[in-house]
Amino acid sequence: MECSPQLHLARLLFAQIGNSLTMLKVTVRKIAETVAPRSTHRFLEKRWLHQHAVEFKEQIHRLNSVEERVDFARGHAQLRSNQKRAEIIALLQELESIKPKRLCEIGSDMGGTLALFASAAAPSAQILSLDIDFPGPRAKVYETLSGEGQTVNCIESDSHSLDALARVKQWLAGDLLDFLFIDGDHSCDGVKTDYEMYSPLVRPGGIIAFHDIVPDSMTRFGTKTASDVG
Repeated sequence: MECSPQLHLARLLFAQIGNSLTMLKVTVRKIAETVAPRSTHRFLEKRWLHQHAVEFKEQIHRLNSVEERVDFARGHAQLRSNQKRAEIIALLQELESIKPKRLCEIGSDMGGTLALFASAAAPSAQILSLDIDFPGPRAKVYETLSGEGQTVNCIESDSHSLDALARVKQWLAGDLLDFLFIDGDHSCDGVKTDYEMYSPLVRPGGIIAFHDIVPDSMTRFGTKTASDVG
């Protein structure tokens, strides 16, 4: 069916407008990269990572079994969970049996494990991620990994510092943790310090889990490997 000359003209006009807007976006981006390259890079990185986080969260909450969620998170390039499959599956199954409402992880890495904890937690869970360094926009992006009705907060601080401990206590506001995950410093002293400082914040009957508690090659020999884990 042939379209009228007016409709054909309108289509051409809209196509030209679309092309002009695309060219304008490209021009604005080039100007921004020239004038403020670092700020532009951070903005684009945040937008790119946020989009991955949205897709990651939607996908992980569509998967029914713990095994499916773990395999998805361990295989994700940008928000990967660097946990051993059998270990994290067993831990998540334990968490699903108690549906924790207050969770804290020490050591966020790429964010995938945080999302897995959220998927096993109570629908109204409050989750805290404590890390000595959140590269780029990751802290803000990680806060979007919560499920509907949940909240995730990120604190950038050395977990061994009194400041970090005070901020965690402030976040708890007098409550106690149902679950504490210690996966920060890979040294024996670091793990011991985290346990001594934060285990009193866990309620009786709560769960404390450890990862990388055996000194790795970097800690023992000063030799960095592809995966410095214990």
